Amino acid sequence: MTLSALSVLFISWIVSFSGSLPFGPINLVMIDTTLKNSLRAGIPFAIAAAFVEMGQSWVALYGSVFFNQFIAEGPWFRLFGFVVFSALGLVFFFKKNQESTFDSTTPGNRFFLKGFFIALLNPQAIPFWIIVLALLQSAQIMQVDTRSPLFVVLAFMLGAALGKLTALLLFGILSRRIIYRMTRVRQHLNRIIGIILITIGMVQAILAFTV
Repeated sequence: MTLSALSVLFISWIVSFSGSLPFGPINLVMIDTTLKNSLRAGIPFAIAAAFVEMGQSWVALYGSVFFNQFIAEGPWFRLFGFVVFSALGLVFFFKKNQESTFDSTTPGNRFFLKGFFIALLNPQAIPFWIIVLALLQSAQIMQVDTRSPLFVVLAFMLGAALGKLTALLLFGILSRRIIYRMTRVRQHLNRIIGIILITIGMVQAILAFTV
């Protein structure tokens, strides 16, 4: 099924946005960054995560055979997720719940690097896009592969990045408007985030030896 670049962009944006909505380390750190600083601090964080999403979608497109073999050979991929999520969870759990003020003198590249680092340590997007591309192709909804024209591949990668960016900005806006007003939640935000991340890590460890 041949689609225009605009259609590929729209479909990949919808898929990326939907796939970014479930709670994960990037979303949780986005909420933490926005609440502790401001939405202006969360924007460079979200942009950096979107750039990483673009790169991971490219890896999924061109390295699907390698990663499918890597995942099938053993539990190492999920164990890596267990280590990353658990480590982030422990950092947040023992982190003091302090709010800081983001102003024009605060370097935005600090939050950009933070978003880049957190997203890079969360390679779950690679198997996600491998599975999604296979499903979309089998359902004849969208076919993008290594033989597709360059502008179609770029549209796919841009849609993946925009979907991630839109979802993270939505989390940032909602966190400021809803969670910020919940005093009890704000007081224990770091521990809540830490517990969620550690739980995600434990699930990865269980899946590594049961699936």
